[in-house]
Amino acid sequence: MHPATSAATTVRAISSARRTWCGFVMTAQMSEDEIQQAIRDAEQYAAQDAFRRDLMDTINQAQHLLAQVSAALNQCSKQLDKDEKKRVKDDEAALRHLIGRAKPDKMTADDLSAIKSAMATLESSSAHLMSLFDPNAQSGGQS
Repeated sequence: MHPATSAATTVRAISSARRTWCGFVMTAQMSEDEIQQAIRDAEQYAAQDAFRRDLMDTINQAQHLLAQVSAALNQCSKQLDKDEKKRVKDDEAALRHLIGRAKPDKMTADDLSAIKSAMATLESSSAHLMSLFDPNAQSGGQS
């Protein structure tokens, strides 16, 4: 066995033993109610963290979608009829409005749902536009 491997294994074992001992001492000093409250708190924070992660992922996806649609509009808007272009721009503005007022610390599940709904609406209304879009093209606004 390599000496560095042996030392690393020993350090991990000692660290694990310390955590176990500290956990044992802490548990021995806590009442059953305190232990149950600590478990509930941990579950609550885990749910809040999962919601916040979903929220931030959704906002990032929405910003990416907005950037794609904006680039596609710059490149291909002349290929769309007036009504379709208006619908896409209206849906883009609605999503931009939701993202612009997004304050992650104060957002609720309803806010998250509204952003996801606006994204789905924009994806639907811009499907034809996105099929025309060539992200590798250099010139914008020309057909």
